[in-house]
Amino acid sequence: MKRSSPLALVILLAAVFCTSCVREAQEPRISKKNVPPPSEIQEAFLENTLVCETADCPDAVASLNVLMTPSQFPFVCSATLIGNRQILTNAHCVPQDLRQNGASCAGRVKINFPANRNFPPEQFDCESVQAVHLGPEFMAPFRQDWAILTLRGTTNRQAARSSQRGVARHSMIQLFKVDRDLFSGDSVVTETRCQANTSSSPVTQDTQRWSNLVEINDCDANLIVGNSGAGYFNEQGRLVGVHSWGCNPGTQLCDEILRENPLAKPNFGGGTNISCIEWRTDRPAQSRCH
Repeated sequence: MKRSSPLALVILLAAVFCTSCVREAQEPRISKKNVPPPSEIQEAFLENTLVCETADCPDAVASLNVLMTPSQFPFVCSATLIGNRQILTNAHCVPQDLRQNGASCAGRVKINFPANRNFPPEQFDCESVQAVHLGPEFMAPFRQDWAILTLRGTTNRQAARSSQRGVARHSMIQLFKVDRDLFSGDSVVTETRCQANTSSSPVTQDTQRWSNLVEINDCDANLIVGNSGAGYFNEQGRLVGVHSWGCNPGTQLCDEILRENPLAKPNFGGGTNISCIEWRTDRPAQSRCH
């Protein structure tokens, strides 16, 4: 088989990963005949069936019920608590008409926390979009994709502690992502381990510049719809990124990439480096990221 050029591989990758992003980000066209009753939509929106796969899971893990439009059932994204009122997720998990700083997300986004050894299950309404950033469409999925939402109310759960040191190549990355159980209909927090494919640590000690993306591969589970917004945690348990796209073997395009690129491993994807997210006013990020 003729080997693809690097440019062809980039185009191929974009085609694969954009497909996975579009499934969650686009607002589907729904005919008036197929619009679900408002009562069913509201019931699904208010539902909190987030459970832990194991006996316990971290306080900071959360899921989102998101109404992209009033006429469609909510979809699920993953999220991470980063303050007593702030969560980190993806920009493409926020309804398109709310993707601006300060927008009210009340009645459009619900934040769910599962029961664990420390707390009962909790659900919060979303108050506002504190900050949001989604890179240019032509760069998808290789672009920054993050949002910080403010809860309406506070929680006593322990927020994730972050690291500003970037991600070392070949280091282990842990995800706590939200999967949908097809039998029970519950959203389930599952733990997945991956390997960092590229370094997003400082390039040199002089420039102190970071890559704004984190790439992962060789994950021990598929990266599927609903996992968007999951936190990347390093081996010290510190939050280092937020997941936004993934590709799994078994599809024609992904299998083609795996054949063409000997360095690629199954179940790969990526997200945004938290060192490049300006969510701390005392530590601006953009000036040191590229």
